[in-house]
Amino acid sequence: SLLNFWLCRFKLHCCSGRRLIGKSLYGRYLNKMNKLIITSFVLIFFHKLILSQTNGNQTVKILYDSTYQVSLNQSIPILIGKFKIFELDNEKTSSSLYEFKFLNLNDKSLFTQVVDTVYDFVYWPDHEFGDFNFDGYLDFWTVINRDVKAQPGYHFWIFNPANNTFEINQEFSDSLVCNLDFNSRDSTISTGCQGGCVGMCGSESTYKVNDNHLVLIETSETEQVEINGEWKFRSSTHKLINGNWQKVKEDYFDYP
Repeated sequence: SLLNFWLCRFKLHCCSGRRLIGKSLYGRYLNKMNKLIITSFVLIFFHKLILSQTNGNQTVKILYDSTYQVSLNQSIPILIGKFKIFELDNEKTSSSLYEFKFLNLNDKSLFTQVVDTVYDFVYWPDHEFGDFNFDGYLDFWTVINRDVKAQPGYHFWIFNPANNTFEINQEFSDSLVCNLDFNSRDSTISTGCQGGCVGMCGSESTYKVNDNHLVLIETSETEQVEINGEWKFRSSTHKLINGNWQKVKEDYFDYP
């Protein structure tokens, strides 16, 4: 049955939630997400529903269900994409399972699918398609947690054209957090996370994408420091230049 299938997948395919790291500047990149290199991605319809099935002490509840037409690349025919979130409850614990299933448009046969389980997963239906590794194929991320400032952590699934499957990229998932900016011109990804100091403190990081790996090339941080008995803000930027890290900027300023 469908229930037994999901229970089996739940036991055999588990992935712990990724942690959030760093301080940041919240909201700086919110308006830049539209700049992603997104090939054809058309929403047909989406609906949210709650459907429960019980088997002994285990309950499977469908929290979210959406359907799309997706073009991963010009060399791949248009697919139907289905995204679902399931909540798994038993007497001892609760977790969530999400599934991306891609079907061939003509005969509805399975092209590929992703099934992953996240513990301590609060229902987050947020997901996005885009060419995140700049190889010309559509990838996707899902939000799997948020910190106290509602800044997201992600699972990044990168499409592998060699075997027509999506593979989770642990490096992307661990390093790319909070608010993201993808720049296809120089194949870089920037992150911005908000810290404390009444929203004044935070950090930014810029990575160069090289063969599905991230190379950190620039960091910026704003922090509060005490100088001669007075509190000020210090903003500093470091860059990787010829293989060595160099401080290229440092400013001090008072609270506005």
